[in-house]
Amino acid sequence: MKTSNLKATPAGKKVAESFPVIEVSHLSKTYGKKSTAFKALDNINLKIFPGESVAIIGKSGSGKSTLMHLMALLDKPTSGTIKVLGINANKLKGKKLNRLRNKYFGFVFQQFFMNANDSVLENVLLPLKIGKISRFKRKKLALKALDIVDLENKAKNKATNLSGGQKQRVCIARAIVNNPKIIFADEPTGNLDSGTGKKIIDLLFGLNKKGTTLIIVTHDEDLAALCDRQIRIVDGEIVKESKQKAGYIRRTAIREGMKEDR
Repeated sequence: MKTSNLKATPAGKKVAESFPVIEVSHLSKTYGKKSTAFKALDNINLKIFPGESVAIIGKSGSGKSTLMHLMALLDKPTSGTIKVLGINANKLKGKKLNRLRNKYFGFVFQQFFMNANDSVLENVLLPLKIGKISRFKRKKLALKALDIVDLENKAKNKATNLSGGQKQRVCIARAIVNNPKIIFADEPTGNLDSGTGKKIIDLLFGLNKKGTTLIIVTHDEDLAALCDRQIRIVDGEIVKESKQKAGYIRRTAIREGMKEDR
């Protein structure tokens, strides 16, 4: 099986069984040059497997968001490699890179990043529009995603008129509308009250239980403890990694289910 060509690489369960969904090797990121150089990440090695929920934990400035941006292909490393479903993303540029990111990733950010004057529906279907899905199909898929987060009745509302919790649910709908393999969530409950935050957590981990890989960047220890694995970063380096036994059992069940479906 070829892994250097996106078209030649199947996007189904066999790939998920053969490779980690994300693998980074000797990953480093430096900002600035010479006397102003700042090393945000230093020689990171990490594998994330299908169906995992992984928390990347650290204080502000630790490098946790930088790591997420690199894994999500939103930025380029100074050195090291990033593989997504066995594909060496370092070798992809332009349309091929955008297509991989749009097809396999969903994003939930603390700051929402919504077009405030567009409707809720228009915000949700944006990844499908970028992916050149037909108008009829993308509307159908976007309404389905809104139904999952219990906001189908807000489809015609302008995003600016929503509460913080509703905006985050719209972001989750946008993240799942293309049925991604991986969801990246950067401080997904950071701007929400505890009650609304719990609803967002339930939505994200509900998707994870169905097999979507979930990567959460957070400084919230309670949220991190809900994940299968906790990756702790200090000064751009992984200093500790811990695992939850329950998560291992669940991931094993997911993989066994994949084998039975072949």
